[in-house]
Amino acid sequence: MKAILVSLMSLASASAFAAGAEKYVCNEFDPANDKLLQHTIVLTPEQAGDLEEEVPFKYSLKIYSGSEIQETLESDGNLVLEDVRLEFNSTDGKKANFVVYLDEGMKDGKLKIGNKKMGDFVCR
Repeated sequence: MKAILVSLMSLASASAFAAGAEKYVCNEFDPANDKLLQHTIVLTPEQAGDLEEEVPFKYSLKIYSGSEIQETLESDGNLVLEDVRLEFNSTDGKKANFVVYLDEGMKDGKLKIGNKKMGDFVCR
């Protein structure tokens, strides 16, 4: 009974947290061939509350390759909502940058690691 109560309390706190900022899952996409590729990005909120325009919000970014369950890159940083786009920048300022445009139905995401463009992504 105690285990069930603890599980319910965990679910309640998780759903209260999820009611604020959202988790985003984005898949690498080849627009020329209209196919999904091998990388997945997961953006997860790291603080409670709501995402507000032009206010940095703590998020983590994890990149997975293929069917791997261990991320190939993990970075903490800030996600900022600016008009029609979301932009993640890692706290080191150069490790990871991810931008997704909301006016494109979250179908236009771009990832850069350092100065290298790493691909196009679609998010849900």
